[in-house]
Amino acid sequence: MNRKMNEQSSLDKFDINYLKSKVLDESINAIAIIDLNWDFIYVNKSFLKFWHYDNFMEVIGKNSLNFGGGGKERTIAVLSEIVAKGYSVGEHRFRTREGEIFMGQMSGTLIKNAEN
Repeated sequence: MNRKMNEQSSLDKFDINYLKSKVLDESINAIAIIDLNWDFIYVNKSFLKFWHYDNFMEVIGKNSLNFGGGGKERTIAVLSEIVAKGYSVGEHRFRTREGEIFMGQMSGTLIKNAEN
């Protein structure tokens, strides 16, 4: 019982939203969030590194269709699968800022707001 109380008080010392934000920002995995127009609204540091960008503002607001290395049709198919099934997992081609193609694993999940 005492241990449980100590664990809870340790958690109370942290702002959970700050902690979640740091986990996303500092992940070694590239993480991106796109809106329903397929525009980037968030990318983490690892995303910038893999795609060879220097800062977030070079990516935020850009359309994610331009970052796929298998052509826009393939990227649309993957994003459409996420919308239809709620997720997609697989190996895909991606395009760096310089146009270099690289392979990588991607998992995408559709997150709906409370109204949907």
